[in-house]
Amino acid sequence: MANEKRIQIIRAADKRFAKHGLNKTTLDEIARDLRIGKATLYHYFESKEQLFYQTISWEVEQYLQTTQTTLGNKDIPIATRLLDYISYKENINQHSKLLYDMLIKVVEGYSLEEENKILNNLFQKEEEILKSVLVDFYSSKVVSVTPVLPTYILMLSWGLVFGNRLNKTAFQERVVNYRELILKSIESILR
Repeated sequence: MANEKRIQIIRAADKRFAKHGLNKTTLDEIARDLRIGKATLYHYFESKEQLFYQTISWEVEQYLQTTQTTLGNKDIPIATRLLDYISYKENINQHSKLLYDMLIKVVEGYSLEEENKILNNLFQKEEEILKSVLVDFYSSKVVSVTPVLPTYILMLSWGLVFGNRLNKTAFQERVVNYRELILKSIESILR
């Protein structure tokens, strides 16, 4: 029951923080959204900042669960799974806005220590998922997974998220389909 309440608070906070940001969101607003007292929030979280970082961590876990489900579906060819994974990641600003905003801060060089820890955790777990899927794929072949392949796919796919945004801004008249290029690159490695 306590965990359900905690998740309920995080979900409400996620909506508020995604819409208004950390500085413009108050605990009073979150409590009002949930129709609970502000003291109840303090029962579960020491501060607004702790709630904020727990909310980002929750978004990371949701993202990782979807990534695991997408990449782990052995009923679908690996190329299709990778394409679905990349497509999901391309839309991260829509389904995981706080995570996306945190990534922007990291790229801009304005991230805080707590955000760097969350991002490090994300990359480690996402790389583990990729490694597991690739090891499974290669187990039926004579070839083994090179240690850098999961990292390559991870960084390439994150680069795609920002590359597409830059491409749409800088080269509006000739938008390149990076997803297809990345998929072809990965497919050539998987052969």
